[in-house]
Amino acid sequence: MDQEKDERPFSELSRAERREKARRMLFGAPPEGYMGNIWGWRFSLFSFVGLALVGLLALYGVYNGKIDTQRLKQESSQSIFQVAPPTEQNQGVKDTLK
Repeated sequence: MDQEKDERPFSELSRAERREKARRMLFGAPPEGYMGNIWGWRFSLFSFVGLALVGLLALYGVYNGKIDTQRLKQESSQSIFQVAPPTEQNQGVKDTLK
């Protein structure tokens, strides 16, 4: 904002100018240029290392046979929403809502 605009009363300013003037009054002038990553580059690096570790552990498990991909494919073909067949314990239960 120019110095001329700062001297005008709020009633003469547009909505965007009012918002900007209020921000400047409360928080001061924003720093010029790139403000940076608020978490810092170390946090991004730690996240990348964590993801890489999990990926390497998964690859190690598949390579050594700890994770059987064939069994996972067979198990994942069944729906998790399938209704289990009734057991002997559940057959004796009467419906109380009827």
